[in-house]
Amino acid sequence: MKSWSLIAFMSAWALTACQGQDPTRRESNPVKDYPAVTDPSTVKPYVPGKVEAQPEDPDNTQRVCFEPYKVSIDGDQGNKLLTFVEKESRTYKIKIRSFIDDAFSVQASTLSGANFHETSRSGNTAEFDFTWEPPKGSSKEVRIEGLTLKFFGSVTESLCGRGMSEVINIVVVKTEVQPTVQFQSIPQSPVVFGDDLNFQVLVQDPAGSSEFGPKLLPIEFRAIARSGEKTVLDASKAVTCTEAGTQLSESQWSFDCKLESKKIDGVSSHMNRDRIVDAAVFVTAKSQRNSRSSAPTPLYVPVHFQKAVSASAKTGGS
Repeated sequence: MKSWSLIAFMSAWALTACQGQDPTRRESNPVKDYPAVTDPSTVKPYVPGKVEAQPEDPDNTQRVCFEPYKVSIDGDQGNKLLTFVEKESRTYKIKIRSFIDDAFSVQASTLSGANFHETSRSGNTAEFDFTWEPPKGSSKEVRIEGLTLKFFGSVTESLCGRGMSEVINIVVVKTEVQPTVQFQSIPQSPVVFGDDLNFQVLVQDPAGSSEFGPKLLPIEFRAIARSGEKTVLDASKAVTCTEAGTQLSESQWSFDCKLESKKIDGVSSHMNRDRIVDAAVFVTAKSQRNSRSSAPTPLYVPVHFQKAVSASAKTGGS
């Protein structure tokens, strides 16, 4: 009887020592079952006087993103689009402001027969005249990169995706009456991705009337994947406009439009990066009186993609 009691006692003691695990089972893994047990091979020997290197704190600083040069044009409605009429000479005044340094220069690549020259300079701002008389028949061509300005200064590489060049678009209309398109309420600063932009399309239709105002054709995007050093995004699905325009004068109508930046195509590669990228659409108006259409008129809207701020940066690292 004593031997049975002794056997029962030894079995209970073994189970208690193994924390309820069966010591006879091969898959029993004491290291797995006791995570506090340290692998001796990973323990570093103690060296007197040696201080272990601590991991560096993550860099939560945000790089300042800005445009190195600002281009404004007198008479372009803020959309960097120059409109010329066949066989008529016209001059546009172009102002360029540098946010990097005063000692900068501009090199222009332009159309045959056009003239681009500097007229004045004060501090970090220079003014230029661009004059051109389009030859007859030139309105049949859709001109996209009519005037390319390249900037030279102390900074030679792009900032936040903005290159050291600017493209000024040119549209040539016929001498005959046809509608023209301009844009209004386009901001000078980039639109932050995620925000909406409300703007107006102004249509000049000399042949129009209160009964027969112009219409906007479907918004489209033309195949201009790159313009100089800059990527251009397709915003044709992101822009909607009112079907009927509001008559402002005898020959001018206004259409209310909205750009929803979240609907712009091809934004995945720019997400969570601090950079500015142009989104583009082409707008065409058609007269209901003489069935003539305007030139497909491009609108470029700079969109600012911002880098996400980490939680530690928001709380000051606390």
